[in-house]
Amino acid sequence: MNDYVMGLDLGKRVDPTAIAVLERIVPSKQFEWSPHSAPRPADSEDRYAVRHLERIPLGTSYPDVVERVRDLTRRPEVAGRLTLVVDATGGGQVVMDMLRRADLDCPVVEVVVTDGLKAHLKNGVWYVPKVNLVTALQVMVANGLISFGVDVPETRRLVDELAGLRMTKGGGWKDAGHDDLAVAVCLASWRASRFG
Repeated sequence: MNDYVMGLDLGKRVDPTAIAVLERIVPSKQFEWSPHSAPRPADSEDRYAVRHLERIPLGTSYPDVVERVRDLTRRPEVAGRLTLVVDATGGGQVVMDMLRRADLDCPVVEVVVTDGLKAHLKNGVWYVPKVNLVTALQVMVANGLISFGVDVPETRRLVDELAGLRMTKGGGWKDAGHDDLAVAVCLASWRASRFG
């Protein structure tokens, strides 16, 4: 797993595109631990900090979105240490093709958000229920494995979006308004919790 995970929620006309970058914080104490012995100590788990949140204005062209993502992936502090996770639901396939050609120098993980019950990989694409994305973030929050810096622009908006997520009777999630930043953070959290 790389030290940084970027979640990218694509939008254009109705919802803005959102970007979230998480940094993995490796614990300072390393414990000798075996999966066959005692439970893993909680303070030996990797933690994550939200380092960047960004909403790209409505109507921004996909080539401009790809250029912005390329600029972020080439920053010296993340270059070669980042995994990009993209919500390719709906019209995202065109952007996925553009991202793959953009020479980002990082792994690109394609995710299609579903209403299903179980995440699965098919032909190189992850099909992930929205409830799994939200739950991954909730578990990280509940276990103190993620921090949201007040000095990161858009943090207040992210907190408002997360507060607006509601579970439906069918087990899915819906939002009370925009959820673009929340989805970007959930994508990154899902990847970090699953493969970190």
